[in-house]
Amino acid sequence: MKRIYFLCIGNSSRSQIAEGYAKQLGKDLIEVKSGGTKPALKISSKAILAMEEVGIDISNHYPKEIDFEYAKQSDLVVIMGCGAEKMCPAWVVSKSENWALEDTKDTDIEFYRKTRESIKIHVQELLERMLKEK
Repeated sequence: MKRIYFLCIGNSSRSQIAEGYAKQLGKDLIEVKSGGTKPALKISSKAILAMEEVGIDISNHYPKEIDFEYAKQSDLVVIMGCGAEKMCPAWVVSKSENWALEDTKDTDIEFYRKTRESIKIHVQELLERMLKEK
């Protein structure tokens, strides 16, 4: 089973959305976690709402500090595009990639929806690649 780790700074929105999609779409194919270099106090209510709209419940998620052991043991660490790689250099893992997504902080629900759809496409492509690597 492949292990994926989604990272951003606050772990309150983009990485949580990615974790939610990956768990739903990847089911038994991958193990997924998310974390942040400076975790927020709570998950974004707009992220929760945006995911509820597509039938994925992330309301029980919460921001978590980066788990370096999990990162080292992951097959892939995905940086969400927030500069977290500066605080969590690629040296912690053998394979990482940056999805270069804009920050959702202080944006409206429409921007969250747009970001959600972009993340879904990224997750689907990631899962397709992982299936080919099996």
